[in-house]
Amino acid sequence: MLFLVVDDDALSRDLLTLLLEAEGYEVEAAASGEAAVARSASRSPDVVLTDIQMPGLAGSSLAAALRMELGEGPLLLAMSGSQPPVSALTGFDGFLLKPFTVGALKSMMGRETPLIDDALDDALDDAIGDALDEAIYAKMCDLMPVAQLGQMYALCIDDARKRIAHMEALAAAGGDAEYRKEAHAVKGSSGMLGAPELYALAAAAEQQGLSLSGAARGTTSVTATLAQLSLACDRLERILQERTRE
Repeated sequence: MLFLVVDDDALSRDLLTLLLEAEGYEVEAAASGEAAVARSASRSPDVVLTDIQMPGLAGSSLAAALRMELGEGPLLLAMSGSQPPVSALTGFDGFLLKPFTVGALKSMMGRETPLIDDALDDALDDAIGDALDEAIYAKMCDLMPVAQLGQMYALCIDDARKRIAHMEALAAAGGDAEYRKEAHAVKGSSGMLGAPELYALAAAAEQQGLSLSGAARGTTSVTATLAQLSLACDRLERILQERTRE
C-alpha cells in the first residue's frame, strides 16, 4: 500500500514517513498541495494523508484537485493540530486530529465509511509535568531500535529548541501569526512522538499567541510560556538520555 504524506513542515513529514514505513507501508512525501497533485500524476497513491493548514493549495481545494487527478479510488485523509471548520474538510474521507497514533489511522482506514474525528484535546493541563508518554514510547520501541528512536527524539527536541528561539525573536518583534505557526509546528511533532508536556505548552502558546501581552509583548505570560517550553525540552532530553543508558 502506498501512502502520500503531504505536510509543509519537514519534521512532521519525516516523522510520519518513518512511522508508516516502520508499519510496512510504502511512503512518498510532498511539501505542498501543489507538489502532491504533481506527484500523483505520475503514480497514484492508495492513501493521501495531508495537513490542511498549509500555504497555497490546501483544504477542500486540495481535495478537489486530488479527486480530479486521481478519481474516487484513493482514500483522502486530512490532518491538523487544531479543529478546522467543516468547510475545510469537504471532499475528504476522514479527519485525524494531531497527535494521533498509527493505530487510529489504521482504524480509520479500515472503516467502510471513515468517520470524522472531531474530538478536541480538553485535557492539556493534565499533561503539564508529564514529559514522556510511556505507552507511546513503548510502542515506538517495538517499531525501531532504541538508538534510532533516540535519534528521532533528538531531532524533534533540536527542532523544537530552534523554533522556540525563533518564537522569542517573534515575540520581541510582535509577529503574532508566525509565532503561532511555530508553536503549531512544535505541537504537531511533539504530539506524534508522545511528549505531552511539550505538546500542551505548545498548544497553549499557539492559542494564546501574543495577544495577551499587549504593549508589553515579549514579557510576562509570553516569556513565561517560552521558558516553560525550553524547560520541557530539557526534561524530555534528560529522560531520553536515561533510557539510552538502561
